[in-house]
Amino acid sequence: MKRIKKALSFLFVFVMTLSVGLTGCKSKKTSSDQEEYTFNRDYLFGMCDPSGSLGGGVDKAITNEWLGDVSDVMGIKSFRLWVSLDGNLGGLFNVDIENNLTFNQAYLAKVHDFVDNLKRGGVENFLFLPTCFIYPYGSACTGFDVPDPNDNEDEYLGFLQIMAKAYAMMSREFPEIKNWETGNEPDLHGSGMHKPGYTPGASTVVNNNYIYNNEELAYIIADMSWYIRRALKEVNEENRVALPGLSLAYDADGEFFEAIYTGIESKKLPFGTEKSDIDPDNYFDILDWHPYCDGNATSTPITDERWEEWKELAISYHDIAARHGDADKPAYFSEFGWTDRGETDVFEAIAVNYEKGLTIIRDEMPWVEVVFCFRVTNLVHQKASDFGTEENFGLFYSPDDSLYPGRAKPAAKAITNFFNVSGSEHFKDFDWLEEKYSNK
Repeated sequence: MKRIKKALSFLFVFVMTLSVGLTGCKSKKTSSDQEEYTFNRDYLFGMCDPSGSLGGGVDKAITNEWLGDVSDVMGIKSFRLWVSLDGNLGGLFNVDIENNLTFNQAYLAKVHDFVDNLKRGGVENFLFLPTCFIYPYGSACTGFDVPDPNDNEDEYLGFLQIMAKAYAMMSREFPEIKNWETGNEPDLHGSGMHKPGYTPGASTVVNNNYIYNNEELAYIIADMSWYIRRALKEVNEENRVALPGLSLAYDADGEFFEAIYTGIESKKLPFGTEKSDIDPDNYFDILDWHPYCDGNATSTPITDERWEEWKELAISYHDIAARHGDADKPAYFSEFGWTDRGETDVFEAIAVNYEKGLTIIRDEMPWVEVVFCFRVTNLVHQKASDFGTEENFGLFYSPDDSLYPGRAKPAAKAITNFFNVSGSEHFKDFDWLEEKYSNK
């Protein structure tokens, strides 16, 4: 990958090496040093709901008001916001010929209404996630395309700069949002981040020439994080950047996560700058991945042996960060949950799975600051998968379900009870919620 050359004298290299040797030990805690972690666990209970973001954006019955009421009933404290950036796709920003950004006022109003309803429901901690990127004027890129820095350095740099500008504008507009993801599941072999020309849903054979390799993706993630973090910190020093949530689907051994650190330490980043920056603190503040444990539920709860394997994998990921001096950074599990695929006989097992998994996270992973359960509700208005997988991750039936509109599944009640000592007092509220929306 082409990078601007860094002219470094021998003395400068020596000083930088010595500096890394000293400052690289800023943390060096391992995952077993549990008593040393002092993260705020008040926001541990998180939720995300891409199906209903911005008032029925995908599933029309899932309104901002309903999600606010759900947050109130369950006691949700953190929420992952899915927001479209590209005005060409109806999203948040319009771009003029000089690459100035202006808000799409209609969409902006939806975002404000969404945030206001969640705040009304008691949510205090927000994580922003783009559902698509934004590009310089005239770019042919769309969705999650990333201009190829090997082929067009100017367009790639322009992409980094306009993304940073968009995040800064968002931060000024929404000062209550302090946590910012730069993407979602970029390690999924192209679907989360790819070259222009990639066709979503097409086979690997069709898309093979449009998929970045791990090293290229690691560089891109680091570049995006550095530019966006710098812009956000200029707006508010309290802003924090989270790595894009890694899926772990093809990275059980942590090679992709390791490659992000290798890229940062390569002295080739960030792109377009005169000097390299090898300090991970200047790229991201929050570790982030999706630790699903056998996401397709069965009627039998997950065994203790399988939970132990799952725990060791999560700890091994955190140990990668620790080896690079980042053990003192909080981790977000920005997606965590199970799909029932529409099979009611697995409901109780999912409730048990949540209780067990959340207990392990709370008691044995003190470096996890938030768990975002995936997700609030089923889909009824959009087919999202061939086997009912995506449609049935919900903790609730959709308010438009033909049989049980807005009804909580057993897992919703189990999670509420887990996060609230007096959780049983909330159960009457589930009845209120169902009654309120079944009459609409």
